[in-house]
Amino acid sequence: MYPQRTQESRKSPESYYRIFIDQAPHAIAMFDREIRYIGASGKWRADYNLGDRELEGVSHYDIFPEIGEDWKLIHQECLAGAVNTNDEAYFLREDGSEQWISWDVRPWYDDAGEIGGILMYTEDITDRKRSEQRVQNLLEITQSQNNRLQNFAHIVSHNLRSHAGNIEFILELLAESHPELQKEELIQMLHSASGNLSTTVRDLNEIAIIHSRASKCFSHINLNETLEKVLEVTHSEAVKQQVSIYNEVPAHLEVWGIPAYVESICLNLITNAIRYSAPDKDREVRILGEKAWHLTHLTISDNGIGIDLERHGNEVFGMYKTFHDHPQSHGLGLFITKNQVEAMSGSITIDSNVGTGTTFRVSLPNQRND
Repeated sequence: MYPQRTQESRKSPESYYRIFIDQAPHAIAMFDREIRYIGASGKWRADYNLGDRELEGVSHYDIFPEIGEDWKLIHQECLAGAVNTNDEAYFLREDGSEQWISWDVRPWYDDAGEIGGILMYTEDITDRKRSEQRVQNLLEITQSQNNRLQNFAHIVSHNLRSHAGNIEFILELLAESHPELQKEELIQMLHSASGNLSTTVRDLNEIAIIHSRASKCFSHINLNETLEKVLEVTHSEAVKQQVSIYNEVPAHLEVWGIPAYVESICLNLITNAIRYSAPDKDREVRILGEKAWHLTHLTISDNGIGIDLERHGNEVFGMYKTFHDHPQSHGLGLFITKNQVEAMSGSITIDSNVGTGTTFRVSLPNQRND
């Protein structure tokens, strides 16, 4: 049985609302049916720079004369029983200042169940919107810079390729017309320099086009099938080097990526594992794969000569970085591999110890992210 309310305790809903509003840590205001202030929280006063201004009985439209007919219509709809919310809205204040707010406007009811006015809850999200705009501006600037850099890279690689080709052609003409000069040391040095220039231009061109392909050629790729294709290509080299390769990737494991890139990544990592095998042990390469939520992890491990990561850890994926004397080491494979992995929103890491071996772990999406 509920106790009888005494005369003193019989307060109107308006009084309880006012107590709640006065103590609320959020921006809340209470209005009567004429949209005149009944009460407002301290946060409301702070957000709208009202200070200690007397508000009770004052029209909200007198406080903010810039309020338009759209807002007045919202107020009238809420006085008729509607609830109106908005996650973000822009306001240009009368003094020229800009403000973004989110809001919840709804009616309040008296003892008789009649609508006595409206309650407004708002949140000033101006700082958040400005931060979002700064981030968006930075993204647009970054995208613009990336586009300019990419265009520059294409132009440079194209022009360099033309010049390198011209130099090679001139050397060929010189060899035909003056074959006796081919034994001259300076001519041999020129041939070597021309060959190196052509190789560098091809490398730069390959790097320049990586990200331009990235948004166009994505598909679901069976990782095991790709690996089997790569193992066929590398079979003769593995036999020659006496390296046993074990593909333990599940038959139906997939990645979401660019087929040519996935094949190139597997080829580079497996070729490296064969190339840098240790001569004094039974040589082997193990390939593992697993699915973990939205990612597929590919692990390629060898028991080869390894890399000293304390010395070279920051350079492993650098351009033209080599760590062993090998006639086929050009220091570009891992650089291109890392760029290809990242172009598909993936990641690659290395764990290696000298004399023990190396493990590369590649993580790629296995589903579309758009």
